[in-house]
Amino acid sequence: SHPMISPEVTRRARIVLQGMTLEEKCAQTMMVSYGLGPELPPEFGGVLAAAPVGAVLLLGYNIADEPEGTGDSPELIARARDIIREIDPHHPVSGCNNTPSVFSAYAQVLDVHIADPYPIPFSPITMVAGWTDLSRKAAGPDKPTWMALQTHDLSRYGVAGGRYPTADELRVMAYLALAHGAQGLAWWAYGHARESNWNRYEGIYAEVQAIEPYLLSSEGAGGCSVATEATGLHLLLRRHEGRVLLVVVNPQGEALEASLRLEGFHPTRATRLFDDGAASLERDLLEVQVPAMGRTLVVLQ
Repeated sequence: SHPMISPEVTRRARIVLQGMTLEEKCAQTMMVSYGLGPELPPEFGGVLAAAPVGAVLLLGYNIADEPEGTGDSPELIARARDIIREIDPHHPVSGCNNTPSVFSAYAQVLDVHIADPYPIPFSPITMVAGWTDLSRKAAGPDKPTWMALQTHDLSRYGVAGGRYPTADELRVMAYLALAHGAQGLAWWAYGHARESNWNRYEGIYAEVQAIEPYLLSSEGAGGCSVATEATGLHLLLRRHEGRVLLVVVNPQGEALEASLRLEGFHPTRATRLFDDGAASLERDLLEVQVPAMGRTLVVLQ
């Protein structure tokens, strides 16, 4: 969902998509993409006017893919955004940056800011967390951040030593983005990453869909907090209808046993999601095992 898209359109889209597989949903959902170039083409408005702006499954308009590398200035994108809003004021305009120093300038002229960190294998995987934080700061409290995550092999761009992310790395990148406030996830499936990783996307998608009520909850953390002395973990708390979801992400190469102290919430039961690992709760102290390059999710009630 997005604040520019009416609740009725969102409701209708959910009905249409209900029961579809992830592949079917992707085939039925449209994101209008348009490359601008250094100047706004005179036919720009006419092209967009021909797009199905009233379609139930129109997601939005993505008009800037790494514009800092193509010479598309924020001013140019702002002009294009204004034309789009005249034609269709009900769907968001997005753009994607891969240079943190320009996040703020472009986020100011977009409805949705997207960043695309590609850390594998030359940068720490926590690059995803850092870029999500920077995008959230640039977008401010009223605009969403979506993260376009790496699923391709950088050697396909001629970078020596590149490789595809592993299944664990794909999942950890998604959860790092969520833990740091991303409100949308995408994958850049360049090369044959779509075919080779599709079942992995489906697995991550199923997990995110299962915790969606927590991620979209208006309660946020609901006055709860969590602290741990374990280093290198990334934590997220979300409260929904009397329960609290705790997400613990471990981007390190070694498994950890972590003690997490809860404040503002006094659960009596802890249930792990998506795996059979241990989670013990005594008073307000939760003991969990977090796999190497993995995530642990616990519902507290």
